[in-house]
Amino acid sequence: MIDYKRQMARSSIILIVLLMMVLSGSVHAQDWDIPQSRDTTGTISGTIFVIDGGKIDGTVELLINDAYIAEFWNLDESGEFYFEGIAPGTYQLLFFDFGEILMGETKGVRVEAGRNTDVTITVYFTLSGMVCQDILEMGIEGYFEFVDDLLLESGDAYGWLSERGEDRVAQIYGDCKADENDLLVENFPDDEQDRFFELREVLEDFEWGYYSVMFFMGTGATHFGIRTQSWREEFLGDVIAGNGKQSEVSIEELDEALDILNNLESAISTSEGEYWDEDFEDLYRDTVNEFLAAAERVRELALTLRDPITVMVADYVGDYLE
Repeated sequence: MIDYKRQMARSSIILIVLLMMVLSGSVHAQDWDIPQSRDTTGTISGTIFVIDGGKIDGTVELLINDAYIAEFWNLDESGEFYFEGIAPGTYQLLFFDFGEILMGETKGVRVEAGRNTDVTITVYFTLSGMVCQDILEMGIEGYFEFVDDLLLESGDAYGWLSERGEDRVAQIYGDCKADENDLLVENFPDDEQDRFFELREVLEDFEWGYYSVMFFMGTGATHFGIRTQSWREEFLGDVIAGNGKQSEVSIEELDEALDILNNLESAISTSEGEYWDEDFEDLYRDTVNEFLAAAERVRELALTLRDPITVMVADYVGDYLE
């Protein structure tokens, strides 16, 4: 069923972002105690101002006549940026959330020799600064769709992020969900809390071990391990929701779960790998052994849990055997 209220809210946010991008930022040239590289060039200093007060994680690009000139990567929470050695002329500044999603711009930035031009780029909100409550209310699928919509609306014809961007988006959701899960398990008895945190740890080791092996095999990369955090925390949320509930598990379901847990080693090939060089063979073997140890820990822990949770864990890690 379509949640029209959520769709309308998302559309409103995107419309506000587009309107804010149209608005001109404040720009003025002034004398400034910033060293000039030469009298024939000027500087640009500025700030990203976020109306809702969200944090900033992005980049600022400098263009002239739509041609790329330079980029400022190290935006911190202050949102301040600085360009030096800029030839006199009229420039455009673009702010990219996560370094990829265009969220704000300022045109008509005039640079004069021997002077600094101060600029403020105003944006309504930043994706990187959204509060966890808003993110989690969307749900994992809704959040990723929201990011895709923002990317398309910002002018990206392809509508997808780079690997780094996807890692950051997944990490933000995963961190928010992890914080929520931590709060929920505070009501558990101490032994159940310990068991929950142990389950999180062994699943993380298992997944990172898997993707580390796949990296050597040439069929995957470790950045996928970052993205699994969001799905792992969603799964752990389901475990929390089902904790203490008396749900029936059939003999067939339990047998299938045991079969999965007893064959986790088959998720990888331990016979050969594609190495860049033979010097990496020992490292590859060590990585395989670390994965096998993590798989054994998953098996041992899952078998100590109540039957419904054992089946849930088996179903989760079973996806890696396919």
